[in-house]
Amino acid sequence: MKKISLKKYGDFITVRFLLASKMRPSLLLLLSDSKRDLNDFREELEKPSASILHGLKELERINLIEKDFKNYSLATKGILCSTSLEKLFQDLYIFQINRDFWQNHSIDSIPVDSFRKSYLLKDSVFVESDEHNLSKAFNKYLDLISACGDMKIILPIFLEEHLEIILENLENGDNLLLITNDDVFSSLKL
Repeated sequence: MKKISLKKYGDFITVRFLLASKMRPSLLLLLSDSKRDLNDFREELEKPSASILHGLKELERINLIEKDFKNYSLATKGILCSTSLEKLFQDLYIFQINRDFWQNHSIDSIPVDSFRKSYLLKDSVFVESDEHNLSKAFNKYLDLISACGDMKIILPIFLEEHLEIILENLENGDNLLLITNDDVFSSLKL
């Protein structure tokens, strides 16, 4: 993977400007859906007009939004920023809702490029086995993969049941993208 040069990104002025406020990112994200007027913002944000207008003027000043009579919309730069913000917030949300999983599992063997698509985990559910049902997570996993078509699987361990269900699905003409480590891959090749 390419190393990122921080010099080429300058001092992140726009990012700092946006994230230093609760109002500015909220306004941008609301505008990513459609044009809005002040009343729309007041209803959505439940904030006073003065606070909203202040945020809108700040975003307009740095060319992220445009005003056409009473309606506000995203400028080209604003479309790019709102899209990036939405992805960032989705990623942070994903890591927040499954905090226990991310804090208690090593991600060393997951390719870094996989995290560029972490938004795909937005509907994920963390299932943890307990002392009463040691196979709870595994059974849920088997239910899910037996009911799906095309699969993208991160397989950190190998059990024969994994392979059986994966092969059954592939017989139906479905596709498989498998991310695993060397030890599991060696077991699969046998």
